Amino acid sequence: MDPIRRFTDNGRLEPFRIERAQLAQHVRAAYQDLAEARATFPVSDRAAYVFAYTAMLKIGRAVLFLHGYRPKGFGQHETVVEAAGALLGKGFAALTERFDRMRRKRNLLIYEVGGLLSHADADTAFKTAEQYLDKVRDHLERQDPQLRFEFRPPA
Repeated sequence: MDPIRRFTDNGRLEPFRIERAQLAQHVRAAYQDLAEARATFPVSDRAAYVFAYTAMLKIGRAVLFLHGYRPKGFGQHETVVEAAGALLGKGFAALTERFDRMRRKRNLLIYEVGGLLSHADADTAFKTAEQYLDKVRDHLERQDPQLRFEFRPPA
């Protein structure tokens, strides 16, 4: 069954409308988290990892918003990863899988004491987040010709 249908049928997605300006705020917030991941990376692998993941989560939510949905109830992070991946399509499959692996690792870091995270994990998370945000931003702009983000990722 289509993930969008499954999530709407089981109440994990609900119809939602958002203004373009609000959508842009979510995308801008995702890029702010990416900038914070970059800034904290030399100091804290865990913080950089969580910021990178949160950036992906925020822009994933923007994908759902653009398509008229928002996550609801339990498992919202999983819902965002899976539903955004379904809406983005096969061209995003590899990035969606990396996003899901990051989600699972983040759960261990947050909910399990002693979750391990290497510097390489944080570096990979940051690079994945950069790729995902840029590719999703381009997708959002293609989906709605009136939606143009006046900002670009911080250097």
